[in-house]
Amino acid sequence: MDPKKFGVAVACTDGRLFASGDAEEPFSIQSVSKVFTLAMAMGEVGDGLWQRVGNKPSSESFNWIVELERENGIPRNPFVNAGRLLLLTFFWRRMSPERRSAKFCAS
Repeated sequence: MDPKKFGVAVACTDGRLFASGDAEEPFSIQSVSKVFTLAMAMGEVGDGLWQRVGNKPSSESFNWIVELERENGIPRNPFVNAGRLLLLTFFWRRMSPERRSAKFCAS
């Protein structure tokens, strides 16, 4: 991705869309998607979420699995990979078997 590109888009609840810059350029949101996953999980589960995932800063890299072992299987926060995967289980359990087995792809 060209680091000189920048775009922003805002979708309003009434259906209006505002975009500027390189907003039409496809890009990967990678770890930014963890914020959306957390927001969705908080909407589904509420504060009970914090019984399954911590809210402490991580002292290691986001993909370091040893910290999960030190925390007795509870991810330090929703922004490390183990925390994100745990959040996804809240949605996985609510999906139908057909939806679970569907293949998703962007077109």
